[in-house]
Amino acid sequence: MEDVVDKFRDFLSVELKSAIAKRDKEDVSTIREIMSALDNSSAWTQEEIASLKDSTKTEVPRRKLNKQDIQTIIRSEIAIRENALRDYERLGNNTQADLIKKSISTINRLSAMLF
Repeated sequence: MEDVVDKFRDFLSVELKSAIAKRDKEDVSTIREIMSALDNSSAWTQEEIASLKDSTKTEVPRRKLNKQDIQTIIRSEIAIRENALRDYERLGNNTQADLIKKSISTINRLSAMLF
């Protein structure tokens, strides 16, 4: 049985293919960034790898994420973009602010599957 994390990854892959087909480069970029954030969060640190009994291992399986981990990652990605949005708006860079707003909207739409 697939868990919610695998389903979300599959969902992101389908959404990425759709965004590529539509040539929506902002959505493609945002979806890839979310996928990368998930992958990076499931990676082991060098210290964790070194603490394993067999510290000569160079390949270790990815850490399993749960729904709460993904929600935390999504909230973090949104917070990063909201901070950038405030900066762009403060500087009067409306073009970049609009791109950030679209990115936040895309993340909210994608994450609705989790909540």
